[in-house]
Amino acid sequence: GLTDALDKNARALKDMLTPALEKDASLAAAEMAIAAGEGEVGTSAKAACKACTDLMVANKSAVEALRMGPETKADMIGLQERIHTGFVDVFLTGSKVQKKASAMKHMNKRCEAFDKYAGANGITKSSIAKYAKGEQGFELSPDVVAKISAQLCDKNGSIPKEHYQQLKISVGVAREEEASRKRVEERKKRMAELEEEKKALQAELDKLLEKMGELDAEVTKTLESSTGLQCKITAEEPPSDSDLADEVEDLQDVFNSLKEKIGNICQEASKLIQGADATLQPLARMEGSKVELKGRLFTSKLSQVTFELLMVGEFRAKQAAKELEKLQASLVELIKKHMAAKELNMEDLFKAADKDEDGSVSKSEFVTFVKGVDGCETEDAKLESLFAHIGGESMSKESFLRLITVRMKVTKETLLTSDFSLSTKESRTLRRLLEGEFVEVQVGPTKDEKDLTRIKCCAVKDGLVGWATVVGNTGAAFLEAYEEEKKPAEAEAAAEPTPAAAEAEAATDAAPHKTEANKEGTSQE
Repeated sequence: GLTDALDKNARALKDMLTPALEKDASLAAAEMAIAAGEGEVGTSAKAACKACTDLMVANKSAVEALRMGPETKADMIGLQERIHTGFVDVFLTGSKVQKKASAMKHMNKRCEAFDKYAGANGITKSSIAKYAKGEQGFELSPDVVAKISAQLCDKNGSIPKEHYQQLKISVGVAREEEASRKRVEERKKRMAELEEEKKALQAELDKLLEKMGELDAEVTKTLESSTGLQCKITAEEPPSDSDLADEVEDLQDVFNSLKEKIGNICQEASKLIQGADATLQPLARMEGSKVELKGRLFTSKLSQVTFELLMVGEFRAKQAAKELEKLQASLVELIKKHMAAKELNMEDLFKAADKDEDGSVSKSEFVTFVKGVDGCETEDAKLESLFAHIGGESMSKESFLRLITVRMKVTKETLLTSDFSLSTKESRTLRRLLEGEFVEVQVGPTKDEKDLTRIKCCAVKDGLVGWATVVGNTGAAFLEAYEEEKKPAEAEAAAEPTPAAAEAEAATDAAPHKTEANKEGTSQE
């Protein structure tokens, strides 16, 4: 029953579609046939095909299991043939009609384009260029128009409709040939431009390499100058800072100028490399690397100048410190003379410097005070540098007094007494100053009535304050100025009294003080 339904519906659909496949069938007939095939008849035929297919798939195993005789097999084959024929009628015939309709639409569109430019006998020679411009957007040259006309025009001088496809192909070929010609010309033009760019790039890089080479002599001269400076500061008698200042400044200027020049040249080379066309990049990198390599070589050499300038800077800093220490020593002597002339003690001296009485001496107070000392002709700038060297932002009372304190070392055992004069009854021995001890001078040196040079001092060891003899009336020295850079406390430890000296000190301390003082005076006389 399903096969009969398929036969019926397939035959009906085929009868509807077959007229549209005839040679003289129109596009309208084909479209009507397609619409009918998509209507009720076509739907029924496709449904019958699907029902037969589903039945055969569902019963395939059962049919294969049956033991069919020859007649039954013949019937089954006949059914399969009928189903196949139904499928061909339904689907293949419909597909043919659709293809024909599509082809007819295409041909109609082509005919419309042909009719647009054609005259009574076809497309004339004068209309070929119009056709190419209107349909393919391409302007044919007169030579190409003449060539196409010679190939396709008939005896009437026109291109008939049957040669329309050939016209279309000929115009397309001419268009591609023209496009190819333009591409070749553009390629040649670009190659010429690249060649010019290559020459310009090579010239620029060669110029930079030449400029870098011109710096070779300057680099060598700079290295020689820095080596000469190094030799000067390591000589047995190095020059003063003032002698070095101009030379160091000139070398630093030349060094900075060279570094700037090298950096600028390398930067220009890098810009040329980055800005080069992709096809010229290998050349740009290869030639630019020569410039950069030369720059790195010079930079490596100049690192020696950097090191030697650093060494000179350290030398100048030490020289400046020594100059400031000399200045400090000369000013201390002037201040001592000032104290002696004005009969000032340490407290009076600090009060004279600390004008605002805040317990410390500022830079301006220090400069004002030192400038007021008799004989001081030092410039303010040097005094400010000295203050920064020894005091920083401000100077405490202890630091200020330490600046002018003179330390003396005991070179020969002597006595520390209570009074300036050894002849008075009130004078008594405070203790014995042992060889190697240190004292800080507070007053003096001053000569007494017996021509003994005496100072009032403070023993560093225990802080005991008293009077001591520096030089006896026979010229024997008991104390001398201490100028070593070793800390007094370390020197004290290095000059510990021997056991014999300790016994002598103990014996002295046990003896009457008055007698010792008189003996001291007698021996020193």
